[in-house]
Amino acid sequence: MTKHNYPNFNVAQMEFLCKDLQSLIGANVKDIYAQNPSQLIILFYNKTQENKLLLSFQKPFLRFHFVNKLKFSHDFYHPLKKFLIDATLTSIKVINHDRILQMGFKHGGKLFYLIGEFIPRHPNLFLLDEKKNILFSIAPAKQQNYSFPPPPPVHQQDNLPILTHDELENIFSQLDDKLHFENDKGALKTQLQHQLKRSLKRQSQIQVELKECLEWENIQHTGDLLKANFSSLKRGIEKILVWDWQIEQEIEIFLNPALSPQEQVKEFFKRSKKLHKSLTNIERQSEKISQSIQSINHVLMILESIQTAIELEDLKKNWSTPAKSTLIPQQKPKISRALPYYDFESASGMKIWVGKSAKDNDVLTFNLANGSDWWLHVKDFSGSHVIIKTKKEQEPDHETLQDAMQLALQNSQAKDLSEAEICVTQRKFVSRSGKGRIGKVNISKHKTLLAKKDSKRMQELKVRRERKL
Repeated sequence: MTKHNYPNFNVAQMEFLCKDLQSLIGANVKDIYAQNPSQLIILFYNKTQENKLLLSFQKPFLRFHFVNKLKFSHDFYHPLKKFLIDATLTSIKVINHDRILQMGFKHGGKLFYLIGEFIPRHPNLFLLDEKKNILFSIAPAKQQNYSFPPPPPVHQQDNLPILTHDELENIFSQLDDKLHFENDKGALKTQLQHQLKRSLKRQSQIQVELKECLEWENIQHTGDLLKANFSSLKRGIEKILVWDWQIEQEIEIFLNPALSPQEQVKEFFKRSKKLHKSLTNIERQSEKISQSIQSINHVLMILESIQTAIELEDLKKNWSTPAKSTLIPQQKPKISRALPYYDFESASGMKIWVGKSAKDNDVLTFNLANGSDWWLHVKDFSGSHVIIKTKKEQEPDHETLQDAMQLALQNSQAKDLSEAEICVTQRKFVSRSGKGRIGKVNISKHKTLLAKKDSKRMQELKVRRERKL
């Protein structure tokens, strides 16, 4: 898995953020949202405004800052609600020049302290009463009364940039998406590898069973030999020497001394018939397990090449896991997987196509798009060709154009910038740059528009696309 370099949430960064948090003093706690005990958003309100403060103790996302875009569901009831709803924030500060944030609250004449230890090795969150008794903690506390950790040794501060609340939210949002994608991809890979291991084990078992079933003719022949020498059979003997007319020599047949001559012969024919009857089913199982193993290896190969969450969701939807054996195709891969573009839809219902690669860009622009369609591309950066499908003499509406510009920005080498210029024109004004230069184009007429990064709009586009799949 890729290792991410997360922003260093050091004391200098915390003290900088804490200055902005002083504006919360005197505000009341309206609500607390959480997805789990380690990540929560405290909603503060006063007479003029509301502010959301994120506290994250989930590795490697240790941080606190104001948030505007991040939302948590109400599914998880955080224990802090019991103590802090309608409480008034009275103080907030960094303690001991260490990565410890202390927030003081007053509620119903009682004082409470919320202590956040943003220490990478042992992050924790404590709620204390005025006597410093621990009322709640994320990780188990070793004692009932809280005491601050000893001050850290004095080190020279890292010469790292100090980030604002908005910058932290944007950076961690992107890193969060990347980490979730890699975790999901890794989990699917592990699941597939486990299924492959089980399937290979089952294949070995089937091969043993198949080899045994293929012996049915030899066992039947042994029964015929015993039948031909029936007069020599007696109860109690363990073996008999008979002439085998197939190989023209004497062979030794081992018997069950507890059986009568009739039972001896019957047992061989019965076993031969059973194996012969099972042979077709075992061969069918052998073919099925081989196909399943081939399917899993195929999916693993596709999985290795996947680079985006959308592609990963496509893979999950096109393949399913049966209850007992292996990952096999749920149905034939959808046609959209073979198309050279991702299919999006604007808020007004217009189709937007986004090329997957340089070769796909060429096919999309010069084979699939009509002359009246609108064509977009980030200026001065490599990236996807984006096509807005329109009728003749139709122009895209404002929201559709904004959606397409956002897709052009996010699917280019400028995706990490906050804004970029987008070339907008009709397909008829775009021509190939030259033979052998796949994906390169000349534009005879266009206008340039500025696109600012809009994560909310991108999320809405992804949601609409997922609903269509």
